[in-house]
Amino acid sequence: MHLKNLPKIRKQKGWSQEKLAQEAGISYNTLIKIERNGIENPKIETVIKIANALDITIDELVGRKQYRRKKWLGKSLIVIGLTSLNI
Repeated sequence: MHLKNLPKIRKQKGWSQEKLAQEAGISYNTLIKIERNGIENPKIETVIKIANALDITIDELVGRKQYRRKKWLGKSLIVIGLTSLNI
């Protein structure tokens, strides 16, 4: 899971990497590695901590505003509706 919006959102909030790491309760080194893609699939617990510290959803953090839930019935595709994940 690539947190592509992390640096942008952190900077918009006016936070340094040190501040975000402290607020999220994660190590500074871990945050740097995540921002530089050194950790391609961070633990979900870490992602939740970062999103909570920034007061945003995981969807916003990864750059997905919303998605459509889809259900396959035979050869037909039914779109159930737009859904957004909030954890």
